[in-house]
Amino acid sequence: MIFAKLSTAITLPIGPVLDSTGAEFTTLVVGEVKISKNNGTPAALNAGATLTHKEVGVYELVLTTSDISQVGQATLTVSKTTYLGPPITLVVLPAKVYDSIVGGTDNLEVDAIQWLGTAVSTPTVAGVPNVNAKT
Repeated sequence: MIFAKLSTAITLPIGPVLDSTGAEFTTLVVGEVKISKNNGTPAALNAGATLTHKEVGVYELVLTTSDISQVGQATLTVSKTTYLGPPITLVVLPAKVYDSIVGGTDNLEVDAIQWLGTAVSTPTVAGVPNVNAKT
């Protein structure tokens, strides 16, 4: 599983792509790679996406920001009957979640909205909860 940041270009390996005899396939073009967002109908990648053969049927695929445009799951597949590559699944996360969990460059905001099932009242001093200390 690969995590991707919403609306951010990403470079990833795809392959190996093999023909029906099991031999490496080295002439795949970007139009033969499809993307399905959240189990939708597979569609063409953005025209700006690029695909470069690296070696032995393995390619470098550069997806654009519009390819990574929905939070959830995105699955990349090679769409040909005469050759096949393994599907790649991306988990697309909102920027703040990605930066917090994957990048380690941000913090997830966790606000108290309830205490023991009761809504927290507005604090009289910013950042300090209103607490009834009666016992």
